[in-house]
Amino acid sequence: MLSPLRDRVGLGDLAESGLLRPILIALSFGAGMFILLQGMGRAVAQTDSPLASGVFVIGLGLALAVFYGLYRNSSAGVLIWLSLSLFTSILADTPLAPIDRAAFAALAAGWFIAVVSGRRPLTRFRLTEALMVLFLLINLVSFLAPHQFPATENLTATTLITNGVFLPFAIYVIASQSMADIRSIRAMLWFLVWVGFYMAIIAVFQQLNLNNLVFPQAIVDASKGINPERARGPLLNSAADGILMCFSFAAALFLASQPNIRRQRLALAAALIMPIGIFATQTRAIWLGAAIVVIGGTMFASGYRRWYLVVLGAAVAVVVVNYQKFLSADRTQGGVGSTGEIESRLNDWATALWAIAEKPAFGWGIGRFPEINTTYHKAWGSFDWQLGYGFLSHNSHLAIGAELGWLGLIVWTGVFVSLVWRTSRAWSVLPRMGLASRGFVFAFYLSLITWLINGAVIDVRVFPVISGVLFMWGGIISGLADKTREEIAAMNEESLPVVEEVGIPAALIGAPSGSSG
Repeated sequence: MLSPLRDRVGLGDLAESGLLRPILIALSFGAGMFILLQGMGRAVAQTDSPLASGVFVIGLGLALAVFYGLYRNSSAGVLIWLSLSLFTSILADTPLAPIDRAAFAALAAGWFIAVVSGRRPLTRFRLTEALMVLFLLINLVSFLAPHQFPATENLTATTLITNGVFLPFAIYVIASQSMADIRSIRAMLWFLVWVGFYMAIIAVFQQLNLNNLVFPQAIVDASKGINPERARGPLLNSAADGILMCFSFAAALFLASQPNIRRQRLALAAALIMPIGIFATQTRAIWLGAAIVVIGGTMFASGYRRWYLVVLGAAVAVVVVNYQKFLSADRTQGGVGSTGEIESRLNDWATALWAIAEKPAFGWGIGRFPEINTTYHKAWGSFDWQLGYGFLSHNSHLAIGAELGWLGLIVWTGVFVSLVWRTSRAWSVLPRMGLASRGFVFAFYLSLITWLINGAVIDVRVFPVISGVLFMWGGIISGLADKTREEIAAMNEESLPVVEEVGIPAALIGAPSGSSG
């Protein structure tokens, strides 16, 4: 007679019988449908419109269609989410505000069910992912813990954690697991080309006072966002929009260098327009980031340096011809001599450094920097104390140190160090030419440098699309590294002769009798 313990069915038995995955799929799908129906039911209940029920049914059908599409193709879901995130600032006060969150929920649900159903293998959990999870936990603990100051209402702790940590890190995991193939790389590069071209064109329209051609019109609405006097894009922030154009510029020139790509000249034409849009942002940190991209490409972009040289030569010629305006303090004329913004940023840094020294271990709490910058605002040296007073953070890295202490700052730094190390492994195994090549990794490094530089003058945690693009790119490269190494290992195993009788590799046959195996 069997013992009661043997009669019990555990998870191992379910897995062996093939029932575990269908159960997980049914449970996850059922939970998602329940949440969706609850949310849509509340929305219908709040309106007296006789069309509400019909809209509810149509919305449910569209949601299921989108969900199925994202289940089949996670890479398309990532690009859809990034496209919608590009307009979150413009949609903030409209009924469409949560559309990017809904797109991400559908993407995550489709990806999860594809994994548990066995349609797609789960990426192995490595150091980079571990540090990401740890940093997310540090943010959540800081969110729940009591602090001296309340979080600012203008930029809540929830927004910082969601936009700056959870969404980019999740996109990294999904991209590394589902976008490490030529088709996804091509789609991602063309996505950046069109984003950069669109942003550059509307920046040119603003420079030429053709504001009626700008779409959406909210971009030129002075009551929305910041820096309405400069050319900007859908993020309503000239620096944030400029970062994306720098990413797109690096991606476009790399794509234009590929001989077997259709519409190669279109990518090149878009790339040559983007520096004009970058210049129109009138933002010096963006110019510095773009200059590093151009100089780095001129020096090291194997196979397509000539176009970087063309852009560099044009930029130098413009500066030489207009050097008086360029060196002036008039920002509207491209002058770099104004000091007020620089001093304001340095005051911001001084306040953050003071805050880190006061609470070095765990910081003042996520989302508390604006309160620190109001109550304990500091000046850098002899600069005007009022500059930067009460502002939101303009240095992502120091703000993290002030809000999360050295613990958070070290883990945050560790995420990027491990990402560079992980992508460098791809560099060592990828070919020199082609879409999935070292050139693809090099373009990512140029974008990463731009991101890090501008992260010291704005808080990039505010804009999920900026970090989303960067971590998507890094995730693809990490996935390529894993896939390429697995293919090399498989080829090496196949090429190694084996003695059939005992299964001993031929390399060990004939070894001295006294040697140990």
